[in-house]
Amino acid sequence: MAAANDDSMWNADAVAAFLGGVSRRHFLERIACKPGFPTPYQLSRKVKLWYPSEVKDWVKRNRINQAA
Repeated sequence: MAAANDDSMWNADAVAAFLGGVSRRHFLERIACKPGFPTPYQLSRKVKLWYPSEVKDWVKRNRINQAA
């Protein structure tokens, strides 16, 4: 769920930028379809929007430990 005081949503470009600048295509084809990734709000047939708080929570849960 989105925070009560933040009703803004991110489109695929914004989510891709947040995820480190991956391409929109990479995000949609390789990340957004992963099980457990937040379900988007389908604004139209082509437009999907995500709550930033849900995306951030997913990132926190799915960080890869890169400590060597």
